[in-house]
Amino acid sequence: MRKIEKPVYATYVKTMKLRLTDEMENYVKMKALEQHTTASEVIRAALNNYLNRNISDMEIIHTTLSENTRKIKFLENKIEILALMVTQQTKFIMKSFPSNVNSGKSNEMIEKEFDEFKKDCMKTAKSNRVGLLESMLLDAYTEIQEQA
Repeated sequence: MRKIEKPVYATYVKTMKLRLTDEMENYVKMKALEQHTTASEVIRAALNNYLNRNISDMEIIHTTLSENTRKIKFLENKIEILALMVTQQTKFIMKSFPSNVNSGKSNEMIEKEFDEFKKDCMKTAKSNRVGLLESMLLDAYTEIQEQA
């Protein structure tokens, strides 16, 4: 978006109330900070561009794609963290099973069992991409039930 410049002749006498989501408010504030102007000027410029059709379709498409890409990356990071947490919790639970503790299994044997469990999970995930997380959780639950 171009630098927002207030026309010299502009005098504003009408006031309108506008309801925004928190996300929209943050975008307006960030744009105002970036353009060294006020939030009101940003909203006026956006409204003016919209009413006068100064914003091209390509700008809207590019902005939407950029925003969606950012959101997808954020969600991917969250899923990776969640998968890591599930993996680590499963490893911890497998080590603390009474059958593993009482039988005197070594950490190496438990690690080997865990690696087999991970391979099974990955095989299931590759065959069923629709419910990756659900499959992982169900496999972990099934494995825990079998061990108990």
